[in-house]
Amino acid sequence: MLPSLVWQQEKEKGSTEVAGFNFTINIEKSRTVKEKSKIPITVMPESGIEKWSGLFEIALTADYIKEMSSGWYSTDGEKKRRRADIENDVRTR
Repeated sequence: MLPSLVWQQEKEKGSTEVAGFNFTINIEKSRTVKEKSKIPITVMPESGIEKWSGLFEIALTADYIKEMSSGWYSTDGEKKRRRADIENDVRTR
């Protein structure tokens, strides 16, 4: 049995033009994936599916990253950083 999927799409905006798309795959029914799971995927026109799509959400769920306050996160328990800064560090490594 194949999983039942629902796609949501939104545009990733750069300065004035569309830089890419953010898709969220909602798993409705499946034998291989936990039901009601959400899988975020970012697709850029130049490079296709981003290699690290969804990694931030997985790290947040697994408590590798803690949400300190609205929009601020911490990887070591002390230093507050924005999500974009943490994702840029992962991409440049």
